[in-house]
Amino acid sequence: MVGRFDASSGPVDIDLSSLPGAEHISRHHAELYREGSQWFVRDLGSTNGVFVRKGGQSAFSPRLQEPTALSDGDELAFGNLMLTFHQD
Repeated sequence: MVGRFDASSGPVDIDLSSLPGAEHISRHHAELYREGSQWFVRDLGSTNGVFVRKGGQSAFSPRLQEPTALSDGDELAFGNLMLTFHQD
């Protein structure tokens, strides 16, 4: 679970509340999960959306409506906070 810690909803696995732009992150914003060897991201009904820019592409995807497979180096935007996905 990716989001912001809030005393009423409890902790999240990946807490983005200390990063610049966190004011645009929902408490339960997204989920990163693995099926076999493949990682996926899913929007959990966040206010400001989840977007993916695949390696080599110049633009982010439209707001995710369904789980999306991730590859090493893909960029994720949770609201306006951008992170790069790396897989070991």
